[in-house]
This record gives sequence, C-alpha cells and structure tokens, in this order.
Amino acid sequence: NVFIVIPITFVLFIRDMGSIFSNKERVDPKIILITGASSGIGESLAKEYAKPGNILGLLARNEEKLNKVARVCEEKGAKCEILKIDISNIEALTNALENFDDKYPIDLLFANAGQLAATRDNFGKFEWEDSYKPYIDVNYTGNIASIMTVYKRMKVRRRGQIAITSSIAGWLSTPMTAFYSSMKAAINSFARDLHYIAKPYNIHVSLIVPGFIRTEMTTNPNQPFSHNPRYYESSDNLAKIIKQQLSYNVFQICWPYMQYLIPFTMTTYPTRIQLLLSSLLAFKKKVQNMKCTNCKVDKLSQEFPPDVISKNCFHVPNFCLRCVIEHLCVQKQNEAQQTCPECEAILSIEEFEDLDLAWEKAPFRIHIEKISEPEPTTEYTQNGNDLKGDFYIVLLNGTKLKFGLESIKNVLSLKEAINKQTTIEIDKQKLIYKGVELQTYSTHGKTPRQLSEYSIVAECHIQLLVLLYSISKELSINALTFDLFWEYPRDKRRDFLDGTCLIYTDTGSNSHIFDYKRKTLVDIPSMDHSGDVVNDAARRGHHRITANLAEMPSNVTKLYFVLSSWSSPNIGCFPNPSFKMFDPSNPNVQLCSYSISSAASSRAVIMCVVSKNREGYWNVFEVGKLSDGNARNYAPINHTIMNMDQFFS
Repeated sequence: NVFIVIPITFVLFIRDMGSIFSNKERVDPKIILITGASSGIGESLAKEYAKPGNILGLLARNEEKLNKVARVCEEKGAKCEILKIDISNIEALTNALENFDDKYPIDLLFANAGQLAATRDNFGKFEWEDSYKPYIDVNYTGNIASIMTVYKRMKVRRRGQIAITSSIAGWLSTPMTAFYSSMKAAINSFARDLHYIAKPYNIHVSLIVPGFIRTEMTTNPNQPFSHNPRYYESSDNLAKIIKQQLSYNVFQICWPYMQYLIPFTMTTYPTRIQLLLSSLLAFKKKVQNMKCTNCKVDKLSQEFPPDVISKNCFHVPNFCLRCVIEHLCVQKQNEAQQTCPECEAILSIEEFEDLDLAWEKAPFRIHIEKISEPEPTTEYTQNGNDLKGDFYIVLLNGTKLKFGLESIKNVLSLKEAINKQTTIEIDKQKLIYKGVELQTYSTHGKTPRQLSEYSIVAECHIQLLVLLYSISKELSINALTFDLFWEYPRDKRRDFLDGTCLIYTDTGSNSHIFDYKRKTLVDIPSMDHSGDVVNDAARRGHHRITANLAEMPSNVTKLYFVLSSWSSPNIGCFPNPSFKMFDPSNPNVQLCSYSISSAASSRAVIMCVVSKNREGYWNVFEVGKLSDGNARNYAPINHTIMNMDQFFS
C-alpha cells in the first residue's frame, strides 16, 4: 500500500504545485470574513490579508482579543468590522453573517472556528450534554451553519471562495482526541462534497489541513500534544501558505506537508496496524512550564487547573490554580456570583468545591508566607492536649504529608511519623515554621518540645528540609566534587545535560555561576568546572565541578547545584544519567543521593544546596525543586532559588 499511496500523493502534490506556477489568473479577494479570528490561525490570516482596500470581518466571542487584532489590521490599512458572536448560537451567527454580507458582499469566507474537544484529564468526566455537545456545536454545527449561510448568497452572485479549516487529526484519530478527530473527519467529507456541488456556480471551496501549528490551543500543556513544541510550525507562516495557494484556488492546502503525508498514508494500512501506530502517538503527558496570564510567572503545568474551570468554559485554563482560587475567594467574600476569571462563565457550587479541593491537595502548594513568616512572640497559650485537626509537612520538591494533631503532640513524635512515611532519618530532618526551627528537645534536658509551643494548629504548613550530610570540623571535609554523566538523547546527534553551580553570598544575591562556559573565575579560585567533556563515538557527556570549601571566600554562604537540559524539552530525554557528589579524599561516600529520574519531566532541577551555618560549617541539604530555565537562561532558576533561599539562612 505504501508503494502505491506515496507516488499517488506525490503526483497530487506536484499537481497542486503546478497550479501555483501556471498562468492562471490569481484571485485577490477584497472582502474577507474570518470566524475564530481572535487568536491562532484566524488571527494570523487576518493580519496576512490586512492591506489598504481590503475589508475584514472578524468574528469570535472574545471582544477584547478581537479589538487587538483589529487594531493591528487597521494599522496595515485594512478596514475591520468586529462581530462578537458565539458561533454555537446559530440564530445570532446567521443574522450577523447576513447583515455583514448585505453591507459587504463576501468574497472569501474562512470557516476557521474550532476548539480541542478534550484533554487527557477531562476525557469522559462530564455527561454528553454538559461536556462534548458544546464542542460539537462549535467545531461542526457552527462551522457548517456559517458556510451554508454564506454559500447560499455566493450561489446567487455566482462567485466566491470558501476556505474550511480542518486538521490532520481528521485523517487519523489518536487516543483522547476521539471527538475532535471525528468532527474534523466530518468537516473533511463535507468540504469534499461541497467542492463539487459549488464548482458549477463559480464558488471555489478549499480544505485547509494544518499539522502541528503553534497557537494558544495547541501549546497549552493540558492538551494531548502540547509537550512536543519542537514539532510546531508558526501560524503566521501557515497563513502565508494559505493566502498563496488560495490565490490559485487550490482545493487541499496541507502544511507542513510531511506532517499530513504520514497520517494520510497510515489510513491505507490494515486496521490492526493503524490502531497500533495510533496508540504510539498517544504521547505521555509530561510536566511543562507556562506563564500564568494573571500573575505573569512561569510555572509548571501541574500548577494549573487540571481541567476546564467550568463545564461552561470553552477554553483551556491560562490562569494558574493559585490565581483562580484567589479570584473565586474574592468573589465569595463580596458575596458575588463565582465566575471563571477568563471568560466569566458561571461556576456551580460543585465546580467551586472541586477547584478548592484540587488547591488544597495540590502537591506543589507550599505556603511560603505561612512557613517563613517570623514569629513575633513566644507566648504560647493553647493547651496542646486540646489541639485537633490536620496539619501538613511540605518538602521543597512539593511533596506534602498530612498528620493529625490528635495523635501527634510533640516534635519528636512528628519526626518519627515522618520517618515512617518517608524513611528520612530523624537526625536529618530540619523542621521550620514561621522562620523558627522546631527543636526536638528543650534546651535543658531531654524533654520533648510540644507542637503547641510553636503555635502549631490545624491547617498549618511546616517546611521540612532534609540534611543529607553535615560537614563539621570533626569530619575534616574541605572539598567537594560534583560528577555528572549522561548519554545523548536517542533522536539527537549531541545534546547536553548541564551541571551548574550557582553561588550565593551572605547578602542573599547570586554572585557567580560556574557552568560549561564559565569554568574558572578570578574571584573564586577555589572552584572550577570541567566544561563539556564529550565522546561522540560513545554518545556520552561528562561535567565535573570541584569546590575547595576551606578556601571559599568568607562572604560565600551557599552553593546550589543544578541540572538542566540544553536543547531537549526535559531531563527525561537523556538515557541513564548519573551523578555523584563526594569528598575527593573519600570518593566512596556519597554526599547527595538525589534520584535524577524524579526530575525526568522538567527542564531543570535544583538538586541540592551546600550551605554554611552560623558556626562556619558546611551542610548538604536535599532540594529536588523542579524549575524552568537552563544554561541559556538562568533567570527562572534564580527566581526559584530566591523563593526558598530563606530556609537555608
């Protein structure tokens, strides 16, 4: 089948390209109406067709975004008409299109509106009427209604162009995209039939079949294919291709062409092979970083709502979970109706409770303000025996442990309970609450300190730091070596898993960075970095950082050791990475035992910190904090460090 389909596809491609280079007169529409014009492909099409003499009808639900697109198009000389319409409202849609066409007879219609119908997390969660019908109303019914409304009028005028946006998903359905793919398949069939029906009336129908295009819809990390941004193509480039090929009335516009060819070819395979290959395209969901549109902070996708905020929402959430909860809490305090902060869809009581529960159980939720706020007084009045409810222990990597005040009364019993859950040894636990370290015993004697002495009550969050190794005068450790090895990713010729040391001073500022290009510094001669040591034949790389702690400048107080991926999307792309941190005089003693596999889904991880205490001795603490950023851009890593640096003061 492959040997038959590929040559045929190649011939069809040459035919389409031939039509472009032929002597046919080019079509130059003057009045263009675009549905779904507020973002993505629709926005790029509007900007591409914006020029003096052209009239653009921009149709979408989000008036604010439409206004932004219109301003850009008007600056290019086009005249713009904004149609704030929900395409699923067929009556309003039909009236708006007819009114626009009465005023400006449409030369070219782009039926472009669309939404992904499911994410991996919400597939099957709601009932049919509440979940998937609204998506079908947009992706299929609304598009068909807009096409037929304009087609009837073009038929009377005996001229016009209709361009229908589909997707390569219409050729091949992958797991968790069943509704989206089936709707695009229906659009494909409709467009092909309409192409032949409309041709006698001088109406040219084109089917746009994009591959992976970089838009708000596809790059949100909650979507099935969002973790492969390296495969995405620019929507602006797609718009240029569409405009060029529509000028010659090409029926099927596929771009990038190879992304279309693969699924189209797969449709000719036996069913079992199709299903097998389809399942292989069900990429595993990985942790990604994205910026919250409200607080403007780069965060992991785990810090965003795992689902649509409400069943009435038709967008992926771009507010982080913290900002969503803060928005809803303000509305609750003001006794106002609780709505989505992005589209103002009204939330039910159950939806608010689900979000509240997701926030409460979020593993990344570390209450820095509750944990690190200095305690102004030492007056403890509450009877420890009367304490009830749950409190939480939070690790820097986001792990959260829950304990009951009824069963745990003192610091020693708390550390023992932590040991049972995590196997972290009691003498390696450092607990901090409101800037104060929880001491296991009283100053005099061996009397266990009570939790009530530290004003710990229900819903408190206590920070747990894990002391991996204590470097004291008695241990006589004067130097550290950080050894990192990695293998090249399977799909790349060479890539780097960078080992970096960020140095902080007693003022809390980042003073120096040791990495592959900053291998030695005059200010700190007691440290050096090996740089990139690679073996292309063995497909292996190596970094080594050495630090002479005994000769470290007195103002240096912390050394943060970081792993980050250079080109690959995450650390997990590197097979069999390994590292050791040891004293060069005793290399068999591992000073840090962090498991790199725990950070497989992240671009960077702050593995550990070597911190100098008030007595001048160095301690090694486990961190395991995931972060955005890498050796190209340390700003996100520095931001992550600054948020937790206070714990190691």
